[in-house]
Amino acid sequence: MILRLKGLKAPIIAFAAAFVIMAPLMFRAEASERIMEMNVTASIGPDSVMLVHETIKARVEGFDIRRGIIRSIPTDYSDSAGRVNRTGFELVSALIDGSRTGVQLERSGRNVEVRIGDPDRTLPRGTHVFEITYKALGWVAFRESYDELYWNATGDEWTFPIDHATFRLTLPGGADILQRAAFTGRKGERGGDFNIRENFAETTRTLSPGEGFTVAFAWKKGFVTPPAAGFWEAAYDFITSNSLVFTVLFVTLVFVYYAGAWYIFGRDPEMGVIIPLYRPPKGIEPGFARYLRRMEYSDDCMAADIIQLAIMGYLYFEDENGKIRIVPTPAATGDEGTDKMSELKEFSEPLHAMLSSMIAGPGKHGFLVDKVNGGIFQRASMNLKYKYEANGVEFFSLNKWLGRAGLLLFIPFAPLLFSRLLPWLLRSAPLALGIGARLGMFASRFSGRISRLTAKVVVAVIAAVSLFVLYRHDPIACAGLAAASLIAFGFSTIMPARTAKGARIEAEIEGLSMYMNTAERHRLAMLAPPDETPQLFEALLPYAFALDCAETWANGFAETLKKASYRPDWDRSFAKTNYNWFLLSTRLSGGLSGGIRTSIADHAASLRTTRSSYSGGSGLGGGGHSGGGGGGGGGRGW
Repeated sequence: MILRLKGLKAPIIAFAAAFVIMAPLMFRAEASERIMEMNVTASIGPDSVMLVHETIKARVEGFDIRRGIIRSIPTDYSDSAGRVNRTGFELVSALIDGSRTGVQLERSGRNVEVRIGDPDRTLPRGTHVFEITYKALGWVAFRESYDELYWNATGDEWTFPIDHATFRLTLPGGADILQRAAFTGRKGERGGDFNIRENFAETTRTLSPGEGFTVAFAWKKGFVTPPAAGFWEAAYDFITSNSLVFTVLFVTLVFVYYAGAWYIFGRDPEMGVIIPLYRPPKGIEPGFARYLRRMEYSDDCMAADIIQLAIMGYLYFEDENGKIRIVPTPAATGDEGTDKMSELKEFSEPLHAMLSSMIAGPGKHGFLVDKVNGGIFQRASMNLKYKYEANGVEFFSLNKWLGRAGLLLFIPFAPLLFSRLLPWLLRSAPLALGIGARLGMFASRFSGRISRLTAKVVVAVIAAVSLFVLYRHDPIACAGLAAASLIAFGFSTIMPARTAKGARIEAEIEGLSMYMNTAERHRLAMLAPPDETPQLFEALLPYAFALDCAETWANGFAETLKKASYRPDWDRSFAKTNYNWFLLSTRLSGGLSGGIRTSIADHAASLRTTRSSYSGGSGLGGGGHSGGGGGGGGGRGW
């Protein structure tokens, strides 16, 4: 007998081990977590505030319910017009087994989630009672001949079965129930597994996960007063119910504001008659002339000023494998006992700031116009821009504040747009975010200019889609928004205005442009023109680049320069024989201006794509594991 037991020892041990492993699953199936009772009472006050008390008796086995439960309570609903309305919600108390416990409120879409339980305490197995008391406002429906409460008493998104559910309604002033109804089952079903009488209803079967219990009670009007609409709610109702009137008023106000702002602040003073001038305005550098003329800074302003510095003797150009090399002269660096930098500072603070940043550090010995030296150009350009913006205040104003202030007029129109677009936005938000993220990743691979273009395209597409959706729901509001946006955009582009001094300087700049942009044979017919010498050509060449007439200016002087056998010391990028001034014009405008813009853009793109090194553990050498390294994230449980 002992031998037989010894022979059965191994199978018995194996069976015992299997039993230990399977026991939790067997007991879980036998004693599953569930809601044994869910009793709901709702007391409606004369002011339509509803006090709801839920008593949830649940069996806890430590599987899904470990510390407590999460009760999801809806606060938003869509009305017949498709508008999303948010009702009032106030949590009064939360109890577990009659004692106060930890509670946390979280917003999840259209619901408020009430997380009940102590994160530092695990509930023992057995039966526990969860109680939630809260106030709700906005759920009473005031019909034409009666008032009604249509209430999903249990909710239909529970993950546990509900063995038995009850609902009891208390009305103010002893109001009698005129009508009553109830429904069981999944959302949209009309199950009849319930008993209902007077102000009480209960289920007669177990509700499976995903099933709920909904009741409806109606009573005579006069016992409950509708909540008073607040200012913003009343304004919202007025706007949405008078769409045509408000849209016309809105567009009219936008037009009157922008037209008035432009008439008062956005018009330039009269410049008077423009006559050809043979010298630039006093104290106006070539780049600053371009800045004043266009009322915006660009890297072409710096390119014109670099040519000015070369002609003044502080820089010269060389050719290196088809690229332009900029080399400072001793006059700029202070070598060989020269002290021209102090002289330059007195002449022009913006040019001094730009040149100082260009020849600092490695730039002192010369540099190519390429992306490797983009940082040099970027620093120089920023210094020049800051100086020009500071000096330009007395010449013109962009009046950006006027355009931005006008956008405040769009705020009263927002409720109408929001009510029409919100349902579509809620449905499309995940798709829109996904597309936006992918476009953002795509744009980050390219230079700043392409990235900005991509961003503008994305914004334009979103705006177009939004207008299309708005047009389908409210063509009048769509037309009003489009018209107002065009008005705001159109007037904002013409809002910058010159001061009286700026208008006078602009007239002189236009007069200089008129002179340089005139063919040689016509210039000779002007009143007292200056002698056309190589010195005059050099003096005005930077201004010709700045004012976009370099080609005409170079062609007009070709014969004069050829006869004088003139060869500039500041440009060593060509052979000294057969010097082609037209080729110079093309080379500098394309090579210098375009090269500077490209080098700065490439430099900025390289800065954006540079990331700090990862300093965590290595994934090589046997140390890697799932979940290691960067990124990550996880799920939830309670």
